[in-house]
Amino acid sequence: MEEVKATGVPVWEMRVNSPEEAVGSLYLLEFATGMAGVLMGIDPFNQPGVEAGKQATREMKARIKEMVEEGTPLEEAYHQVVNSYRTSHRIQIAEGVYLDYGALMEIVGEEGEKSLIAVGINNGIIKPFPPYERGAHVYTRSWIGPEEAWVIDDNGRPRKLSFDEMSDLLSRRREGRVMTRSWIPPDVYPGLKSLSPQELYKLFLLYAKEKGKTYGAILPYAQETPERVEIWSIARGVLRKRGLQDVFGIGPVYEHSLRQYLQEGPDTGIPTFIVVNEPGEQVIPGDSIPGFTCGMQNALQALGTQKALANAGRYTLRIEIEGALTSEKLQKLREFFSGI
Repeated sequence: MEEVKATGVPVWEMRVNSPEEAVGSLYLLEFATGMAGVLMGIDPFNQPGVEAGKQATREMKARIKEMVEEGTPLEEAYHQVVNSYRTSHRIQIAEGVYLDYGALMEIVGEEGEKSLIAVGINNGIIKPFPPYERGAHVYTRSWIGPEEAWVIDDNGRPRKLSFDEMSDLLSRRREGRVMTRSWIPPDVYPGLKSLSPQELYKLFLLYAKEKGKTYGAILPYAQETPERVEIWSIARGVLRKRGLQDVFGIGPVYEHSLRQYLQEGPDTGIPTFIVVNEPGEQVIPGDSIPGFTCGMQNALQALGTQKALANAGRYTLRIEIEGALTSEKLQKLREFFSGI
């Protein structure tokens, strides 16, 4: 807290002498928040942003219930619905750990992709293809060049090459069963799919900052443990390192506070959802779907919240954990965030 105060951020300290005073102070702040909303002409109990996420979650859960009633085993139905939110913009960080950035790419579109490429080039994240000279490399007949390539046009903007342009660029001469020449000029760049997960994540943060975003959020939907708290702290440090204020909330606990701000507040954030899709064994008593677990509910709530934000045009990223969040996967997350 002293470090925060040293930066000039206003800090209000309240000292209490007993647990009863702590509870009383909590009530005081809740009441003050409500009254501040009234004075500003805001209904402090209206939370359309929170409701949007809940509605998306209810829709997913309704799909699961319908599948179960039609005979699909609960866990199979759950995984089918969860997996349907995977996108083609998904890259493996480690075994069972993935970065899915499809929601962001859908929002930024083609023009946004050009801007991402430009930010990557300007920050040295996307580097030119190495120019392969004749005789330096020999490729088999099956080699067809990079998946995509970009050049900088006369206006200084990245432009993606068409298939025909790629063919001309990668002019090849075949001799027998091998190609002996494939030379790429030094000003041609690969696309996003050439980047590692760490490079992509760094690029998205830099791009968000360039687009006026001022904060990032680390939102893990997983029970807190000392080991996990340490990883989330490293992740928050990555946001600060890239010039973004860091916001943190354990899902779904934060849903009724920070969640409303993410949806209805200024569009200046880029949250990262960390979603564990392991169903777990803790069954929710009296749930409308017999056997439905807390783990299932957490994952659906995370996906529903992200979907609602994406529908509102808000930037989001998702790190997905397949199965349990083991010590091995936590170590891979540590390495991932530490290397950015």
